[in-house]
Amino acid sequence: SGQKFRTQLEFVLEQNPEMAGSPFLLCLLIKVFKTEGTIPTSRHHLYERLVQGLLANHTVKLYTNISESANDMMQILMRIFCKHATEFLQTLALVCHLRLHQRDFQWCSGEHQTKIQEKMQEIWRNEDLSLKDMGRSLLEPSTVG
Repeated sequence: SGQKFRTQLEFVLEQNPEMAGSPFLLCLLIKVFKTEGTIPTSRHHLYERLVQGLLANHTVKLYTNISESANDMMQILMRIFCKHATEFLQTLALVCHLRLHQRDFQWCSGEHQTKIQEKMQEIWRNEDLSLKDMGRSLLEPSTVG
């Protein structure tokens, strides 16, 4: 309800006034509230919940062909995929922003892809999934959208 949103927003703004300083952040707060019924109290938690929601939606699209009888297994696979996908995206952000000092990237374009993947490989410690597999499932045009 609108009153619940206003009450939560007032509380958040008392602690973090910068959360209302941007129309973009305000839109993100509204999106999370509509989905979850609560507002995160920090920018970090806001972004984290948005990424988790996006990954959950993406995962559902990837596993839509699984039968109803495999629902429990699908839930487990979704949680595992979201965990690995979050680690992948964190590593990608770290490499792009802090190591290569670039805001934007193109995963599927030759030279940039090689630089990014080389730097990511230095950090990536996931033995279950390769960077190539995660990049393919999250970032290639055939799986996005």
